[in-house]
Amino acid sequence: MEMQYILRFITQRWWIIALIAVLTTIAAYGFSVLQPERYRASVQLIILSRPDFGQTQATRGLLHTYASRFQSTQRMQYVIDELQLDMTSGSMLGQVKVGASTDSSIITVEVENSDPEIAKAIAYSLALEFIQWRQDDNNNFRQEDRIRAELLDEPQVRKVGSPLTNAVAGFVLGLAAGALVASALEWLDSRFIRSSEEAESLLGISVVGVIPQIDKSKEVIR
Repeated sequence: MEMQYILRFITQRWWIIALIAVLTTIAAYGFSVLQPERYRASVQLIILSRPDFGQTQATRGLLHTYASRFQSTQRMQYVIDELQLDMTSGSMLGQVKVGASTDSSIITVEVENSDPEIAKAIAYSLALEFIQWRQDDNNNFRQEDRIRAELLDEPQVRKVGSPLTNAVAGFVLGLAAGALVASALEWLDSRFIRSSEEAESLLGISVVGVIPQIDKSKEVIR
């Protein structure tokens, strides 16, 4: 019975799911084509300390604090002044995303911009400023208590949100939305009994008679 319901649902509602999937795919692709190109530069910093368990755990506990240091208008203004960029610290802050991995003691800095070279320069400048800050701060501690930061690699740049990728995402989203709409329509239809077969299936009893519909066009006018 369940399989019959699924087959009936697919055969009767498939066009709704397909139509919505096609529309969302076209919309996602068109929207991507019309948008200006965006690029994301990422750079990774590894945080190092003396190799013992206590110091390592303490350093990892500071990772989120270190990551939060990047998210300030003061850091952004430093980069703006250094690179002589024509933007505000607030707008730059909206382009920067920083994450910390406590498992590997790595901080990842990502910068998104319409110019790949600017995105790369901002990420690199933020990373170097952080490394310099750790070097200056370490002067206040003994050698064994110092926490250093090093670049794992040069900033990597890639294009964000290609039209094809967004079209695929739109198709998947359209399938889900179409299935939801089709399910809602099926639920509305299930509230009505349209045939004797449906009545027998739902009620579990046999239908012994059906009142025929009256054709009003053939009524005799008296």
